[in-house]
Amino acid sequence: MNPKLSLTETNNVRTIDAEDQNMEPGLKKLLDRKEVLQRQKIAVSQELDAIEKALDIMGFAADNAGGYRDLEEQYAKEKPFKGKRLTEACLALMEDCGSVGLWGHPLWIDKSEVEHLLQIGGFQFGKGNPTNSVEITLRRLAAQGKCAVRKRGGPHSSKYSAKAAMSKESDDSEHEANDTKDA
Repeated sequence: MNPKLSLTETNNVRTIDAEDQNMEPGLKKLLDRKEVLQRQKIAVSQELDAIEKALDIMGFAADNAGGYRDLEEQYAKEKPFKGKRLTEACLALMEDCGSVGLWGHPLWIDKSEVEHLLQIGGFQFGKGNPTNSVEITLRRLAAQGKCAVRKRGGPHSSKYSAKAAMSKESDDSEHEANDTKDA
């Protein structure tokens, strides 16, 4: 016979079956609430993505300021791109963009923002047009599948992020599809 699962049990880590009849009511309530919040998190995340895409289409930048400012502060202190080649620096920046956005979503930035963050991070551009050099490098990395790109039309710059950014968005869509099936 299984002992009753308790909230105060801390010495063992166990997997809990939410349907277990021997579960303390408080523990059941916490697990139910966690499930509800996870579903809400997915729904809010998808709504934020839809709003961001709509703003992109209309030519307005979505608010990535929090993650962007975090990278600015980190790069100003650490100077991680000092002495690196442009391709290496861009790849490192794209990987960082994969983990600093809102709700764990990737941060999408354009070529000018990439140039700015690289300079703050200690990258020394040579002679010529740094923005053009960054754009060419990002396009090449995207074509090689080493970073993700959201192409935008007209006068709007494409946005770039970590390679995993596209699969992260796909995973969220799959979770929503599964959640609606389960509901």
